[in-house]
Amino acid sequence: MRTVPAGGLVPETVSLTLDDLMADPGAGASAIAEAGRTRRRVVLADVARFGVRPATDIALLRLLSEATGRLTDLDWTLGGVPPWPVRTVVHLLPPAGDTGGDAAEFAGRWREGHRFGLCVYRRGPGFRRVRDVRPGGPHHDVLIEEPWVAVFDGLAAGAITPDDHRSRRLIKELGDAGLVLRLGELHHLLPFRRRKAPTPASGR
Repeated sequence: MRTVPAGGLVPETVSLTLDDLMADPGAGASAIAEAGRTRRRVVLADVARFGVRPATDIALLRLLSEATGRLTDLDWTLGGVPPWPVRTVVHLLPPAGDTGGDAAEFAGRWREGHRFGLCVYRRGPGFRRVRDVRPGGPHHDVLIEEPWVAVFDGLAAGAITPDDHRSRRLIKELGDAGLVLRLGELHHLLPFRRRKAPTPASGR
């Protein structure tokens, strides 16, 4: 990861690579958080190709979740077509660019359907609430209370123990609702944590 100074009024950029994300699971979240504090934009230097390796998919999805939830400017390019319907990822920050062909068509539908807050969760004292209103499928409003909160938080952090009975049950129930994506032996929670709200447009 490196910071690239820009001239004029253009803010500095924080450049990330896939190697950065794979070497340190927290690199993406740290870069996004730092960019939000310093008003810098984040650039993923490598083309993002989904469906090659589960671990890479999860690293990329976590980066998109962090950027979306913090309303951080992330510049990234989609290569190829992900192995999921657009609805699976439409709530996440869409690609700024693509490699053309089928990737361009997928990216276009992603950008067209994206709205902030389509699939989010929020944290409250003793509960987590998931709201899913992504187009093209059923909507869900899920309330998670004790003793499931710690399991949900583990899943959100990617630190869940797959052999745990409660973990398996929660993963299955959220997976049946389309809120957990299974990637090989790994699992990714699709709703992102809403950390900021978009600034409303001023009317005239």
